[in-house]
Amino acid sequence: MVIACVAGKLYADHQDKKETERINAERIVGIHIKGEIKESGYYELPYGSRVKDAVEKAGGITENTDIDGVNLAEKLTDGEELIIPKVMTEKERA
Repeated sequence: MVIACVAGKLYADHQDKKETERINAERIVGIHIKGEIKESGYYELPYGSRVKDAVEKAGGITENTDIDGVNLAEKLTDGEELIIPKVMTEKERA
């Protein structure tokens, strides 16, 4: 009896996980990326995407990008605006 309950619980957990994965695979996040990026604009990416994915979708960074000012590993959220910063010159810092 105990084995049947445990097996039933494991099966239900597995089904719940599969359903969550299916729903997430259908979801998208819409983001606006601008700044030191080759193709600024609105992009839709799969749920769970990261900043790195958005940068790649937008054609990559420019030669003026301050890549240390960007967390490429951050997960995207729907409606987010990403601003890719540029390297500040000595004159701009003053």
